[in-house]
Order: sequence, then structure tokens, then C-alpha cells
Amino acid sequence: MTDESRVNPESRANTQKESSIRKGIAATDDGTNMRFFLCLIKQEFRELEVPEEQWGLQLRKYLTGKAMAHWELLQRSGTELSDWKLVRERLCERFCTLSREMMLEQMRNNPWRGDYNEYISRFAEIVAQGETLAAEELVLCFSANIPVEIGDRLTQDGNKDSESWQEASAA
Repeated sequence: MTDESRVNPESRANTQKESSIRKGIAATDDGTNMRFFLCLIKQEFRELEVPEEQWGLQLRKYLTGKAMAHWELLQRSGTELSDWKLVRERLCERFCTLSREMMLEQMRNNPWRGDYNEYISRFAEIVAQGETLAAEELVLCFSANIPVEIGDRLTQDGNKDSESWQEASAA
């Protein structure tokens, strides 16, 4: 067995893994739904076992338009792209445009119209565009505009712990 044939299988495996990472994530984002997109990417990177210190660098492959331009600006400005929390924060600062106050106002003005899927879709859209709120606050905001009888049904079985606002809203 030559040295080259020993190196090739490893090199081939790395290339195949990188290829599967790209195939595994079909989504791209131009900044329109940045918070949601970053949550999706984080989940995908974890499932594909991409080391966290590579997430910020790998992210560029899934950005388009203004989001890609902003990522390049982060890179040129010396932002530590191996710091996922920092990369996420910088992208959300740029693309998650609703302030906390505006989010809460939009949530208050998100009326129940009888269709649960429509209500949750509008709520999720507001959340995706704004600042990060605590899970407890999101649950309260979500519950505020639903009819009392639905709220009663949700709480009939007592308190339940939820991992995310999506899980809490689906309860």
C-alpha cells in the first residue's frame, strides 16, 4: 500500500463528508428570515456532527444576497467566525429588525381569527424578525390573543415544560 493510497481514503472521506453536509442542508437565506434560518442551520450542523467552531465558516455556503454580503463584511472586519454565538449575534443585529417594543406591539395586534395555523404562522413570522425573547415571555404573548376556552384547554392538564416556543405553542 503506497503512502498516497493511505492518504486518499481519508481525503476522500473528508470530501464525502463535506459534500454530504452541503446536500444535507437545502435551505439558503438572504436575510429575510435570519433568526429562523440560523436555528435551522444550528440543528442541521448538530445532526451532521459539524464541529461548532466551523459553523460560522460553513454558514457562508448557505447565505445569498445581502446576508452573504454581510457575512463577507464580518470576515473582512476580523470577526471571529469560529465563535458561533458572535456570528449569530452579528447577523441578527443586521437582519432581525424588529425591536422588542415593536415585536410586542405586533404580537398584541395579532388577533385570533379562528384558524390556529394562521395564528401561529403570523406569530412565528413576528418572532423570526425580532429580538430574542425569553421562552416564558413568548408563551405569554402567544397565549394573550387566543380565546379563553382554548387557553383553558391548554392549561387543563396542568403545567408542562417546553423546550421552545414552537413546542409550547403546539401544546
